[in-house]
Amino acid sequence: MVNSVTLSGIVVTPVMEHEIPSGAKYLSFRMKNERKRGHRMTETLYVRVNVYSESQKRMCEDVGLDQGDRVWVHGELMARKEGDDGKDVVEIKANQVDKTDKGD
Repeated sequence: MVNSVTLSGIVVTPVMEHEIPSGAKYLSFRMKNERKRGHRMTETLYVRVNVYSESQKRMCEDVGLDQGDRVWVHGELMARKEGDDGKDVVEIKANQVDKTDKGD
């Protein structure tokens, strides 16, 4: 089975660095993807993106990826439990993040 996703959207939170218990660091941000449903309705999807690859983390830092930027994210879906209630959370483990110009 193939686990692959490509999503375009807008970064809606600051890009933050986090550390996992092993000491490895990763970047994360939330993005939104909006899709028109008819002429009046818009469907909005919010998703967290995690960037583990050193080269992709460097790219995000080099281009100054920040809130409000348009991006294309290519990666795979991953699920985990979050919080005291064990709520399922679906995120994208990014293999590639591309900052784009408006309208791309």
